[in-house]
Amino acid sequence: MSGLRFLAVLLAVMSFALWGAAAEPVYRQDFEAGAAGFPAVFCGVDNGSYLVEIQSGSYSLDFPIPGMALADFRLEVTVTLECSQGEVGFGLYFRDSAEGGYEVELSEEGDVYLWRYGEDGYELLLDYPSLLWVRVPGENRLVLVCQGSSLSLSVNGHKVLGYAGLGLGEGGLGLWATNYNDGGALRLRFDDLEIWSLGPA
Repeated sequence: MSGLRFLAVLLAVMSFALWGAAAEPVYRQDFEAGAAGFPAVFCGVDNGSYLVEIQSGSYSLDFPIPGMALADFRLEVTVTLECSQGEVGFGLYFRDSAEGGYEVELSEEGDVYLWRYGEDGYELLLDYPSLLWVRVPGENRLVLVCQGSSLSLSVNGHKVLGYAGLGLGEGGLGLWATNYNDGGALRLRFDDLEIWSLGPA
């Protein structure tokens, strides 16, 4: 093999190896062997997934992902709403800091919302009602990509929202669920959580 050809092959192998390393998630949790670092009140590992159950009362539960504070990322998670009574919400939060952050919310009706929160409360940025691709009750694979000032959310392989006005800066990532009504209830599961770190846009 000539020197130039050998060098070309070597560079190709190195590029592939670097791509493979970059493509590995920085965080992965399938909840098969527990849920280290996750809360255990109203929730816990059950049959290889993270079960959240609120039987009555109005509660909002946050589940910070241990050690995760990123600005640019790709997050994938499976969320299964098994049953609900009354108005409920669940989803992801990101770029969470002392000044505020952002939430993606799915509802029991299949609505999808994007919220910004801070000292002054919550601001609704986007609202898509009763999307056909959201299965409620049922299993949903969420893919959230946040890069620079832009984000996109896909549900079950369909892009359901995009937004280009995010504030910059890294922050915490997490899962959440809420029951808005005192007489309501919900039972849902999170599973197969994966996060990739992305470079700036």
